[in-house]
Amino acid sequence: MISSCYLAACLFACLERVRESVPFLKLSRQQDTMLLALTTKVSLGFLHNFGIFYVTQFSIGNDMYNSKEDRLLSYREFCELLNREDNIPWFSRLFEYYILTGKGAHLERVAEVLDAIKELSAFLDKAVGGGESLEKRYSTEGVKAL
Repeated sequence: MISSCYLAACLFACLERVRESVPFLKLSRQQDTMLLALTTKVSLGFLHNFGIFYVTQFSIGNDMYNSKEDRLLSYREFCELLNREDNIPWFSRLFEYYILTGKGAHLERVAEVLDAIKELSAFLDKAVGGGESLEKRYSTEGVKAL
């Protein structure tokens, strides 16, 4: 469960960095609007059914970024962050999201998140001229492409 929480927290950090970078990206107005809409769609999947609230997602994303070294926290650093009792309330919604998912509750929001991530990934691939990177990754992982 903690590794899933870590990956979601990294996603929140990346989404936050993308949102902050939109004004500086070489995208058309339509593309930057679409990028923001798609990042919001990912966040909505985590939010539905009283999941992880927007502001909590943003907060976790900020906590996951080491600005001094311009990088995401490692898994070990994340675990050390969780060992500080004063941080637990800030991550409790994230834990609850995965605990409920593990019990089979609200699985539709997981599907929603996955679909939104696929849509965002496809958009980013096209926007930056990535070509077939998604198809190659899916093929490597044995997953059907979009």
